[in-house]
Amino acid sequence: MLEIVREIGAKGAGFKSLAEPWCDTTTPAGELILTVFAGVATFERKRIKERQREGIEAAKRKGIYRGGKKRFDDAAIWALADAGLGATAIAREVGAKSTSRIYRALERKPKHANGKLQMGGSRHA
Repeated sequence: MLEIVREIGAKGAGFKSLAEPWCDTTTPAGELILTVFAGVATFERKRIKERQREGIEAAKRKGIYRGGKKRFDDAAIWALADAGLGATAIAREVGAKSTSRIYRALERKPKHANGKLQMGGSRHA
């Protein structure tokens, strides 16, 4: 939001909230308060992420955290790919909302003994 307010200010206009009387960039005090609140909000968001990361790491060390639940069966995705379906068709078939999940599943596909991917595996291959 602070970026938007700064863009408005760069064009010579001010921002005045109708709901929050302190949020008024047409005055130096209002601009200061808005900047301080934005800084505190950014700091708090970073602290939340940091605490979350620390909690996940601690849970992994204890063997409690194993990531999110698996939503799609890799073997089914591999079979559809082997049958000649492309990533978009596979996503429709298994109910995935994006092809990125399909590509990640294909990248996990085991390799042949000769080291080549069975299916092409990578979208960059």
